[in-house]
Amino acid sequence: MSSPKPTVSFFGATGGSANACLALSLTAGYQCSALARTPEKLTKMLLEAGVEQRAIDEHLMIQAGDVQNQDAVKAAVQVNGAVADIIIFGIGMIPKYSGNPLQPIGGEQTDICQVASRAVIDSVRILAPAKKPTLIAISTTGISKVERDVPLAFYPLYKLLLGLPHKDKEIMEKAINDAVSEGILGGKVIVRPSLFKDDTPATVQTPPAVKVGIEGKQKAIGYFISRKAVGRWLFQEILEKNVGEWKDQTVSITW
Repeated sequence: MSSPKPTVSFFGATGGSANACLALSLTAGYQCSALARTPEKLTKMLLEAGVEQRAIDEHLMIQAGDVQNQDAVKAAVQVNGAVADIIIFGIGMIPKYSGNPLQPIGGEQTDICQVASRAVIDSVRILAPAKKPTLIAISTTGISKVERDVPLAFYPLYKLLLGLPHKDKEIMEKAINDAVSEGILGGKVIVRPSLFKDDTPATVQTPPAVKVGIEGKQKAIGYFISRKAVGRWLFQEILEKNVGEWKDQTVSITW
């Protein structure tokens, strides 16, 4: 007899990786919730991704709002009246040129990852479920304090251009790790993809194999991966295996 599917809450569901994971989850019959500023936009994206309207109606609760609204976050972290078993956190800064030569890449909200992750963690703490959820956070390579996880050729790009968004991810990771240590969360998986690039017709037709590294145990260094590939990996390796071997690991994924 197969185990029941875990319930899943999505933050950043209109972003490429989380959206791809959500689309696969709904088609497979997972009960999900998602926070979205504009629910109509999320629904349109899911339909364009091939998700049937019936699957959206039956398996998805969309909570309108953003991470600045604690009540909206508390509602979105729940599925069918209970805190979700798994939380997929895919919120990230949208990079843009700042005009500052010392810090050329910025964004509209340079602390969005830390603010949003704390809002999710605070919601779980307030709701205090008996069964603590596992939080899956999409982070980035290039911020490991343990080992090098990016090609040497990318070091100037990562260190000189992406310092600000990477600092935001570092603070987010610390908040999540602290929440696990404090017993607010039941576990975590930090997923660090390599640099994002769009899929091509070739990668859509024959998806490249995903290499996986585990911080402190095995390396997987690569240049690029697509957002859809990350979403597919999250679905296949995290949701379909109910976290499994990845619990409490920090993993890097790349082509």
